[in-house]
Amino acid sequence: MCLYHSHLFGQIDYSGIYRSMMPYTSDMSLDDRKPLIDSLIKESFASEDTFKMIHAQLYLTNYFYQKGDFQNAIKSVNTAEQLSHRSGFLWLEGRSIIKRAAVFASLGDYNKSLDVYQRAYNVSVKAGDKQALAMSLEQMASINSYIGNISISDSLYNIALPMIEKYCSEKEKIVTFSNYGNYLSKKDQLREAIEYYEKSILACEKINEVYRCIPCKLNLGLTYREIGDYEQALEYYRDCLYLSERNQWRDFQYSAYEGISAVFEFRNNYDSALYYYRLYSELKDSVAGAEVKETIENLEVKNELNIKELELSRAELKLSRQKRLISKFLLFGIVTSTLVFFMGWQYRLKKRSIEKKIKLQGQNIKELAEILNAKNKEIGKMKKELNDVLLPDSENDRNIDKLKNYDFKILTPDDWRHFKKLFNGSFPGYLQKIRAEHPNLSESEERLFLLLKLRFNNQELTDILGVQKSTIKKTRTRLRKRLNLQSESSLEKFIQSFN
Repeated sequence: MCLYHSHLFGQIDYSGIYRSMMPYTSDMSLDDRKPLIDSLIKESFASEDTFKMIHAQLYLTNYFYQKGDFQNAIKSVNTAEQLSHRSGFLWLEGRSIIKRAAVFASLGDYNKSLDVYQRAYNVSVKAGDKQALAMSLEQMASINSYIGNISISDSLYNIALPMIEKYCSEKEKIVTFSNYGNYLSKKDQLREAIEYYEKSILACEKINEVYRCIPCKLNLGLTYREIGDYEQALEYYRDCLYLSERNQWRDFQYSAYEGISAVFEFRNNYDSALYYYRLYSELKDSVAGAEVKETIENLEVKNELNIKELELSRAELKLSRQKRLISKFLLFGIVTSTLVFFMGWQYRLKKRSIEKKIKLQGQNIKELAEILNAKNKEIGKMKKELNDVLLPDSENDRNIDKLKNYDFKILTPDDWRHFKKLFNGSFPGYLQKIRAEHPNLSESEERLFLLLKLRFNNQELTDILGVQKSTIKKTRTRLRKRLNLQSESSLEKFIQSFN
């Protein structure tokens, strides 16, 4: 059984919004529609109305599609798809992709069409557009049926049919019911196929869609002929012939001639069969030249589309490489900036820590100097009092002894512990290192070492320690020996460099 227009058209009319913005009516000829579409395009650009621009391009796609100008149909639908994508109209993007898939199906590139319908399905899922989702599934089912993938088609139809009936308009139902009737006919389920053809015709009549009604009636005539109901078959063929002659749809007209000829042949009316077959043959020959021309044009369109797709793939590959390169540079810049910031932050923290430490050292040394100066002042005061007051010899002797005793304890054990605490605050671990490297130093040598570290001169050392200069000199000599310094080496330089 060879169906007439077994893959009907493809879903190319959509929502109520789409139809409400349409600048023409369905009964207008294609030539009358074109100026109205061009006017809408100009109007949308003048008003910078992207939504209207997209719809204008979709109407233009339908115009070129029905004219058989598939090359321009692809151009206009690509424009609609790009505008939808850039503007964030995800549902319009999905519907534009559906139209593009329908064009590929009409060109006979069914594998390409299936790929594009799959993309339309994915976009429609993201957009939450149940109507477009259902239409994508139905068209994938129809194409799989047409190319012989019956099991895949069966699974897709089981999902698509309930969704089409629930969410779609009469125009979408026309296509779906007709395609499903074709699918059932291929499975030799002819009675069931008749039911869906009739449902498709009923949907056509509801919206006065004559052009789409004819293929359904041709397929109904063929189906009734297959089951032997020739009267019913002849009725549908004659109805198709009347409509196609009135509207000058020659491809449908010669199909009706062929069907009528076949019915008369089955009924042994060979004279009528021959008459209609001659009409069929003459008309088909005249149409054949146009079909050959159309086939050549379609091949040229396919070739041009393949070239453009190759160029687009190369451009996308180049763009992808550039994006990866930019991403690498951005990542490098971010890492470098973060590292520089972290190093700067660490540097500032370290600088603050050093500044705080230096400030603390200054405070500790200042506090130490104040203690030592206080001792010095007390010593000076007692010496002055001793010299100014004349007392009996025995009393003077006692005061001298008192002064010597004070001098000897100028750094008492408590003073010395406090001194070392302050010193360690300024030079952490310094005293421990001295003792580790020079364990044989006496207490007085160690004390002199620390005071020389604070850069006190001999006179200040004499005052602080309450000893004679000769004592300081002897202690310095012993300290040099303990440190194994040569005669030409400076004790002060050695101590300042010791760290």
